[in-house]
Amino acid sequence: MDAPPFDFNTVSPSCIFYDVTLGDNDVNCLPLVINGATIGSFNCFYDGATNGVLSTSTSLYKPAYVTTKGYDYPTGIGTVNACNLAKAWPGSRVHSCK
Repeated sequence: MDAPPFDFNTVSPSCIFYDVTLGDNDVNCLPLVINGATIGSFNCFYDGATNGVLSTSTSLYKPAYVTTKGYDYPTGIGTVNACNLAKAWPGSRVHSCK
């Protein structure tokens, strides 16, 4: 038996994890300063602002972690639908959520 065609723009009503495929992990960052000495900058890009942003470059903004289809660093396995997770949990007595 063949599986029905899957449309990546629709979500099954019983889906437990939603795959986030757009965006990146923007984190502001500052250099580590101990007793007035700068220890490190943690891959920060500074454009003249007070805080930098996590980047793979120190000379231009290049997001360090971007979302993709499937597992990725910013979102892991995706966002959870807690109701569907509870209903699918072995031994669960949850049948609906309101």
